[in-house]
Amino acid sequence: LKSVRAMPWVIGPKEDCEILGNDRSGLPLSLQVPEEDQLHLQDNDFAAIDAEYRALVREEVRKVFAGEKEIGDIEFKGRITRFQVDSVWFRATCTPLRRDAEGKVVSVVGCTEIIEERKRAEFAMLEAKRRAEESDLMKSVFLSNMSHEVRTPLNAILGFSKLISSAE
Repeated sequence: LKSVRAMPWVIGPKEDCEILGNDRSGLPLSLQVPEEDQLHLQDNDFAAIDAEYRALVREEVRKVFAGEKEIGDIEFKGRITRFQVDSVWFRATCTPLRRDAEGKVVSVVGCTEIIEERKRAEFAMLEAKRRAEESDLMKSVFLSNMSHEVRTPLNAILGFSKLISSAE
């Protein structure tokens, strides 16, 4: 788990989440802080998850609890420490851990990993693709304009050369 910077967790039906183990040595140094400075998924509020992603994460976990999905998978932004200014990208996957006698899911186990570097590369590739498409469009417009500008005087020259050759 240290080598993949993963954080395993277990969650109950009331969003009571327990992070398994406090070893944060696999995290970037800036996120290796004392326990009291870490954010936790507590008080039925996914405090570590950015507000715009909380509903998405809750819905994915709800689907696993409801048996609608066997494996939940979602990417979201959040923070690990109380003093962290910028959120980082995470990817979490989860699956049922325990079921009751009727087969209803009573707890879910999951693993969250930081995917910030992958997301940066993804965004950089999208930006490079956008710039390449923009350059291709500009090239096409330039060639179209140049073709028009070159054809206009050539048509006059061709017209006059035909007149001269027909006059002889």
